[in-house]
Formats: sequence, structure tokens, C-alpha cells
Amino acid sequence: MVTVMQATGQVFDQMGFYAVHNKTDVPFLTSDNPVIWFDPSVKDADLRPYVLRPNGPVLLLFPVSPSLIIYGDSSIRDEFVSEGVGIADISEVNFVEIFNRQICRFAYQAVFAQKAGQERLIQEHAELSPTIRFDRIGAGEDESVVFEMVFGKRERKPKWVD
Repeated sequence: MVTVMQATGQVFDQMGFYAVHNKTDVPFLTSDNPVIWFDPSVKDADLRPYVLRPNGPVLLLFPVSPSLIIYGDSSIRDEFVSEGVGIADISEVNFVEIFNRQICRFAYQAVFAQKAGQERLIQEHAELSPTIRFDRIGAGEDESVVFEMVFGKRERKPKWVD
């Protein structure tokens, strides 16, 4: 767990942050996996959750409420270092919809909405969520296990038994 926290800290160190207020009639969604980051330069079809290129761009979304999201972006890191957390308003629905789409993609089992109206978007991404894919390479003593984060079907965890 310590290595996961250290790696997460390294990702956060690459970004600058804004508190973005949603001024539209379409609320931000949130999920049971609310803090997400990804490489925004990758085509949507090729996007893999939490996979970044070394020194590549990174974008973070953390919906705090239907009207507030913490937005992290590697392209604004210098501004953040010199000026601190920025504040911005979003008044274009298409940006809210772009954010909500990623929030739905990264959800595990639950998406939370303040009001009705986004069911289609939620349902569109209900089948897949961030998972780890394991591949075994070689055999016997030469066997290695390689893993990667992908959008895939979540396996139901076995019940803990004493």
C-alpha cells in the first residue's frame, strides 16, 4: 500500500489544480471511484485508466459536489506552483458532459446523480470499469506475471471467510 500512495503522490506532484464551479443546469456526477486520472492525449478508444506516459500529460477529475469539481492538469503546474489553487467557472454544458462521461467510465458499481436526466450516459458505461488484467508469461521458474490497468468487467470479490 505504501508504494501505491507514493506513486499517487508522484502523479499529483505533476499537476496544478483548479476548483471549478459548475454554472450550468447539468450537475456533475460522482461515483464510488471519485478520484480519477488519465492521459488526456490518448484517443478515447485507447484510453486506459490510471496509465500515464513518463513525463506525459495527466488530467485529474475529482467531483466534490454537483456544482464543484477539483480539476488537475499537468499543463497548469507552473501556474499552480507560483499562484496556488485557481478558481474557475464552467458555463458550457459540453464541458460538464465531457467530465461526466469520464466519471461514468471510471465508476466501479455506482454513479450518483443529483437529479434525473443522465441515465443514458450512466447506462452507456455501466458494463465496464477500471480493472487489472494479469497475463502470465513463460512457465515454471521462468514464469512472470505482467499486469495492466484496463476498462473491463469487474469480477465479484469472494466473500471473506474465517
